[in-house]
Amino acid sequence: MGALFFSAPSKSTSCSLETSPIMKLKNPGQWLLALCSSLMALNTTVAVASPVTDAAKAAVKISVTQNTAYEFIVNVDREKQRYRFVTFIPNFESPSEGLAYQRSLMGWKGDYLFVRHQCGQVAEWRCIVDQVFTVANNQLIHLGAVESAACKEPGCKYQTATGIFTDLYDVYQVNPVTGATDAPPLSIARRAKDGALVTDLDETWKMNSSLYQASLACLNQVAISGFETPCASKQSAWSALVTAAKLAHYTNRTSERESLFTVQAVGYCAKSADTRCQWRVAGVQDYFQRFQPGAAPSYMPSPVTIVSTTMAEPKTTQVEKLETGKAIKLKL
Repeated sequence: MGALFFSAPSKSTSCSLETSPIMKLKNPGQWLLALCSSLMALNTTVAVASPVTDAAKAAVKISVTQNTAYEFIVNVDREKQRYRFVTFIPNFESPSEGLAYQRSLMGWKGDYLFVRHQCGQVAEWRCIVDQVFTVANNQLIHLGAVESAACKEPGCKYQTATGIFTDLYDVYQVNPVTGATDAPPLSIARRAKDGALVTDLDETWKMNSSLYQASLACLNQVAISGFETPCASKQSAWSALVTAAKLAHYTNRTSERESLFTVQAVGYCAKSADTRCQWRVAGVQDYFQRFQPGAAPSYMPSPVTIVSTTMAEPKTTQVEKLETGKAIKLKL
């Protein structure tokens, strides 16, 4: 894969306000001085990765082989590189149909290859993901995975215009202070950076801003009129509190988080008939702050391992046919 290069001026480059055409503008401002200083200080070459070529994309091969029942082995190859994982295809009784559907969900979108990966346990928030690959510096790189249960085509959670991958943060699914219903999945924005998918905190906050405002509105309503009037979209006040708490912490919004627990949570407990309301709220406040803001999702349907294309393929373990049963004579 090639790269585009832009050469910055050397240290000998001069930058004069008197000779700059921008001086013809009114009040060029101090930003020009800062710009000139920055350009003079640079003496390096900045590399900007070029798009993945069609030839580089064509060099990546995917194979899917049925192992046993609905377990299939997926190999993603480029030259001697190979990434391997196991996926589950529900309609395994018809391998051709199952494989056709699996292959329809694998393909390139922009500079990224998306390969469907399923766990077979629908209770998991990230049971269905797309493994994301790209090619850089003549290497096949596995960036990570994004939740893709609703995707009917490759890469539907990726926006080529913005470079954002939409995912779910799943670590809050099982926790000691709320249930899965009380703490629904948090949508997060991720970007490809240094060979991995990383969370964009600002974009994640923007992505969930309407949900956050709705949660605050629900809590404020409870503080004024109690629990008799339902919140919008039938959201429970407790769920609103939990949702706002985990979003504010995950995106590292310190002031919003502090306000939530010193204002909205106080008003909530003032109207609650729960004698342990403050204790429950303190549990939420303590629990969510134990996690690193912007942390990556943790659940993976199965490991993605790096092997070599020269390594022998594992023997498939197709289900053996049962022999015809033999009649057993019973004693009367």
